[in-house]
Amino acid sequence: MTDILVSAYNLKGIDPSRHSIRIHPAGKVDEAFRILFSPA
Repeated sequence: MTDILVSAYNLKGIDPSRHSIRIHPAGKVDEAFRILFSPA
């Protein structure tokens, strides 16, 4: 697994430099779907 979706409100407790995965913040469900299903 290389990517993870995290609520934007919970992101402040996560240190991205400590993890080898890409963290994508999403504030709303529609933002999460946009991240998941957008063309790369």
